[in-house]
Amino acid sequence: GVRSVQYCSLELSVPTWQALLAPPRTPAPIVERLAREVADALNDPQTRAQLERIGVQPASAGPAALDARMRQDTPLWERFVRQNGIEAE
Repeated sequence: GVRSVQYCSLELSVPTWQALLAPPRTPAPIVERLAREVADALNDPQTRAQLERIGVQPASAGPAALDARMRQDTPLWERFVRQNGIEAE
């Protein structure tokens, strides 16, 4: 079997995030409206409470911040996958 990170006495912190993505070339006004609607939903007290109850920390930073995050994270994960010989099955 595969040993867990904890079994190997390693400390590992991998932040995760979820995002709502629109198809390429979606008009900016539609992307902006979706971003506003998602932010409004995540700011709803009942929605926040439901998400927090399952361990999700709701946040919405907007399309530009998401783009920057994806550009930052992608090379890191590409390198990790390559260095560890990970392949899709």
